[in-house]
Amino acid sequence: MAKRRIIATRKDEFGYITHVRFDSAEASALLAVPEVILDLELGDHSYFVELPDQRAVVRHARDAGGTYLRADWEPDDRNNLLDLPDC
Repeated sequence: MAKRRIIATRKDEFGYITHVRFDSAEASALLAVPEVILDLELGDHSYFVELPDQRAVVRHARDAGGTYLRADWEPDDRNNLLDLPDC
């Protein structure tokens, strides 16, 4: 299982994350959110975001709108993936 560091996100017109870019030498470093969720569910890969002094695991969650990705740094409980640069 590879650990992939997410460095940017792509959002739709409503602000929902549709794709993530991870730091990799692989050609396909841009993945759609459903692919990432499948990776997480199957245990094929894990994903994280990193600051100089913190690392947060990316997980998938569900609400009334469906399944989405999120990463939470303590003590902040908002989705920090939304703070990453656009790709």
